[in-house]
Amino acid sequence: MAAPEDGEDGSFGKNKHGLPIGFYFEPTDQELLAILELKRLGRPLSRAHDAFFHDIRILDFHPAELYEKYAKDEEKGYIYFFSKREFPTSSKKRPLRVAEGGAWNSSGAVYKAVKSNKSGGGYDVGHKKTLVFHQRLPGDKVAVKTNWAIQEFTGIIGPQNEVPDLAVYRLYKMRKEGRETPADLAADAATAAAAMNNGGQQASAAAMALPPPATGLPGGRMMSMADKANMASTSKAYATSQSS
Repeated sequence: MAAPEDGEDGSFGKNKHGLPIGFYFEPTDQELLAILELKRLGRPLSRAHDAFFHDIRILDFHPAELYEKYAKDEEKGYIYFFSKREFPTSSKKRPLRVAEGGAWNSSGAVYKAVKSNKSGGGYDVGHKKTLVFHQRLPGDKVAVKTNWAIQEFTGIIGPQNEVPDLAVYRLYKMRKEGRETPADLAADAATAAAAMNNGGQQASAAAMALPPPATGLPGGRMMSMADKANMASTSKAYATSQSS
């Protein structure tokens, strides 16, 4: 039997992702954009990267379903995905945000520019946007703001500063104090999955009204003033047209 610190496949001296023990995947914003650019250009990623990134259509899933399906690939509270942004019109001003069981709403009005170096200097190499999931199951009259969140990273290419459709996403869970543990995440994922299987009763929606999010989100993104003002209430109706 493999020792607890060995990889799940019994490989000695490696963690569950196949990395040497003591090595962890904690990419900076700039590094995530560099990986995204390799993917956009059709260049093969390393085998180590393949252990963390999944190609999906992110709008096909409730975030709890995503966690339940890819929990084994969670690293430091994050799970990573590649997905193409979709737009209802040719102007590509507002991407679709309606997903299975709800919608992803912006936390903050604008994209945050990612600079070419970690100190915040240099030129813009991409954008980072934080989105929070608002759950609305069949039978629910209003959407419920959950603590599931994603960070969407998009690159900038060419002299016209074009933004490709392909994006990289970092899924995580906010909580009132500190970070959710893998056990917390798994429990919430199971609760949401059961709720969806039961036809989306309103009681199940209430079960997903989790503690108010922390004032600082993982990755350095701070809550907007609007979010702070709404912390007293986790229920909030949304319209599909407000996706941004």
